[in-house]
Amino acid sequence: MPRLHELRKNPFPQMMSKSAPFGRQIARHIQRTIGTASMVFHDILPNDMPLDIHVITPNGTAKTASHPFGGEFFTLVTSGVSTLGAASRGQAQSRQVELMISLPTTWPGLNQDGTLDVRIMQDEQYSWPLHRLKRLASMPPKDADVLRMHGCVPQVENAPPLAPETRLRYLLLAPSELHPKSQALMVHDDVQIQFLALWPLYLEEESFMRRHGAEALLSELRRDGVTDLVSPRRLPALMPARHEA
Repeated sequence: MPRLHELRKNPFPQMMSKSAPFGRQIARHIQRTIGTASMVFHDILPNDMPLDIHVITPNGTAKTASHPFGGEFFTLVTSGVSTLGAASRGQAQSRQVELMISLPTTWPGLNQDGTLDVRIMQDEQYSWPLHRLKRLASMPPKDADVLRMHGCVPQVENAPPLAPETRLRYLLLAPSELHPKSQALMVHDDVQIQFLALWPLYLEEESFMRRHGAEALLSELRRDGVTDLVSPRRLPALMPARHEA
């Protein structure tokens, strides 16, 4: 698997000058609906696609309609994944997406200024959110159908845990609860980019989703107070009796 090998050999964003398509519009959208990036990493992925990762740091934002959970967390947002859907413009706009993942303010390896502690980030237990963003962004266009509303990765049964010391196994692509105003950006008349958060799921939650649908699962998660904020040791949202039917 040469692509995965390249990601492992060069796992962290590098500072480069090549910018992602729609970069200015996306950056303005991120600033307007998520927050001002303290750091932006520019990278070139193995598929030669430029990828920017905007790091919005914990900022003490009070709870508002735009940020109903405040701003005490990190959010990493891509700019460049939407390139994967450009060839199908006008036919499958839902494939034109950008991705985000939100992490607690105490996440090891992320400094308060948005920089990375590379020594700590060598540990897969802490680096997997960044690795997953890069891995999804580097998917070849023929496999990019999963990058859509309510897509779920990996597309296998009984997937292994996302990282050591967690039982979370899947990532559901869905609108962010933490940043509800960020969901869509109209670049121009025939291009709309969806901004989808990565929601980590347990095996039983993914099984429930396959049986009852993503909206039903999200309703259960919200009822249990689960958001897209990564919590590696949270309790599963579903009791066994709820998904045995």
